[in-house]
Amino acid sequence: SKHETWQVRHASANFLRCFQGSHKFLFTDEHAGQITSIAEGLLSDERREVSAAAMAAVTGIIAALPSDAVATLVQKYTTQARKSTTKRKKKGAKASEPTTDAPDEEQRKKEQRRAKTQQS
Repeated sequence: SKHETWQVRHASANFLRCFQGSHKFLFTDEHAGQITSIAEGLLSDERREVSAAAMAAVTGIIAALPSDAVATLVQKYTTQARKSTTKRKKKGAKASEPTTDAPDEEQRKKEQRRAKTQQS
């Protein structure tokens, strides 16, 4: 999942999707966790093709999970998503309170780098 060329990362995401679907009954919980963590890592890849293939792999993994495991994942990532959302300034807040634009600026620069690499 950390290979330098995006084509290899793309192929590995597609392989994970097929391999996991065909062999899920042979995997221990540890093996399934390793495959899931690799696919999760590829979700944040800067190449759109890689992240889309990883999304398909994760979708297949989740579809094969029992409902209690899906509920656990939903709870885990809901909590994580709530932590990562930006806090909005309340209407009654004082104007002198400092606001941090660093995460927004960092996100904007990251998005520009991603767009530039996708164009090449």
